[in-house]
Amino acid sequence: MEKLKAIQFNFENCESEQIPIEYIPYFNFKNVYTNLSHRWSHEEENSHVLKTGLECDGFTMIAD
Repeated sequence: MEKLKAIQFNFENCESEQIPIEYIPYFNFKNVYTNLSHRWSHEEENSHVLKTGLECDGFTMIAD
């Protein structure tokens, strides 16, 4: 299993931020599942983007 390096938060307004794992002494993610998404733009050729990611229903975290 790979070592966790950071936690990335993606917000509704399309912004995202990463917090390095060394700044998070405790976290608990509830109901973690895999999400598969596809994005395509009719304005750009070869703009197909297929991504997988982990999502959760809720979390608790302490950041220092």
